[in-house]
Amino acid sequence: DLHLRIYSTRDIGEKLEEFLRDIRDSQVVLIYRVSSEVYHRIPTLEKSVVIGQDPQYWNSRLSPKAYLYTVYGGIENFKNLILYLLSDVVEGVKYKDPVKFPLQGIYLREGEGIRIYQDLQDFLREREFNKSYTLGILFSRHYLVNEDMEVVDMLIDKLGEHFNLIPVFTYGARNKDLGAWSSAECIERYFFKEGRPLIHGLI
Repeated sequence: DLHLRIYSTRDIGEKLEEFLRDIRDSQVVLIYRVSSEVYHRIPTLEKSVVIGQDPQYWNSRLSPKAYLYTVYGGIENFKNLILYLLSDVVEGVKYKDPVKFPLQGIYLREGEGIRIYQDLQDFLREREFNKSYTLGILFSRHYLVNEDMEVVDMLIDKLGEHFNLIPVFTYGARNKDLGAWSSAECIERYFFKEGRPLIHGLI
């Protein structure tokens, strides 16, 4: 049987003793480190795998690939992240490598599926703008890869009745190594063309 315990950075300070007790009893410990003072109070254990946006905190040969699972995100990647970590301590556990998904792009629903445009020109060439005004929608990639798009899709459906739309998802933080643009770069590259705005408003 697999037993998972998940702690949030928001409340780990209040549950630190419980957390420390859990990691001592666990076979695998994954820590996603952010800039919080509480991490200085967590002992470095041999079985701990530390990841985060800053590689200086990575402590294990498993850290680079484990981090990629979280970067590309989604249910399958997180499932295989757990299997990947378990494979180091349990013989015979199989896992799949991280499945890549664009870090930013223009989102379009097509029937039951979706289409991602990573190039603005491709989108403009194939889409017909037949309404008087155009809106940009900027949302977190997190909602897309974790299949939590209900609110965003409802917004797109409603606004699409009255406006041309350019719905763009963003990773949020710039990461040159991964090819991730900042939110500001996404705005500049997807909502402007030759220095002129394509949209009349941004949500």
